[in-house]
Amino acid sequence: MKVKSPYIVFILIISLFWSCTNSDYKFDHIACEVSEKEQNLIYRPCRQFIFQAQYWDKNQQLISDQKIRMMNIGKAWTYDSTQSTLLIQYEFNKNEKDRIESYNINPSRAIDWIDKEETGFIEDKNNLWLHPFRANQYHFTEIAPFPNVRYIDLFPGNKWASRLNIHNGWGIWSNTQVKHYYEVVDIGSVNIPFQNLKNCTHIKSEAISEFGTSTLDYWFHPEFGIVRYLYRNYEGQTCNIELINVIDP
Repeated sequence: MKVKSPYIVFILIISLFWSCTNSDYKFDHIACEVSEKEQNLIYRPCRQFIFQAQYWDKNQQLISDQKIRMMNIGKAWTYDSTQSTLLIQYEFNKNEKDRIESYNINPSRAIDWIDKEETGFIEDKNNLWLHPFRANQYHFTEIAPFPNVRYIDLFPGNKWASRLNIHNGWGIWSNTQVKHYYEVVDIGSVNIPFQNLKNCTHIKSEAISEFGTSTLDYWFHPEFGIVRYLYRNYEGQTCNIELINVIDP
């Protein structure tokens, strides 16, 4: 599988300047209890991950530039007890909602604006699998590849595939099957606002559905998890999400 990502150069250049216009934002406090038995996990309970998310239209005009925080709150996910719960909090400006909604690529599903959500993830000795950030303006990630790291396959050239059935509640995407394809590209350094990280695995992926092809490039670090996500949806919109801080309990 070869995934073409011509938008990466554009995003990498723009991301160098995000801090110049970045505004401070304080998330609500979330109670969490540290679990000693899960200290070896990357996404262990009460460890906070802060991201900066920049979203562009197909003409490379900036739609939004906002923060996202996520944290394992130390309990099983309500909808699937085999998964742990990630609490995700979203920064957004209420005055910007109408303008951002005009870029919605799923016209039959209105954006339901929320400041936080709970979702599931899997992390064990073999695998890391995450639901994407998919609330607010980011709900197009439902039709893109879901982040997946298979530790046994983390060597350049290795490939794997999976499928996702999207159920009701997703507008025109409801009752759709999406095929996901993954390929490990290389292992090297990644320079993000958090720090310059070495030993990051670059994975390219694509999701093929009846609507077209959406792609996701992501970089995995063995201590900090997925530190960068680069999306390009089937309408040509792009989104760059980078780790900017990790707060240990």
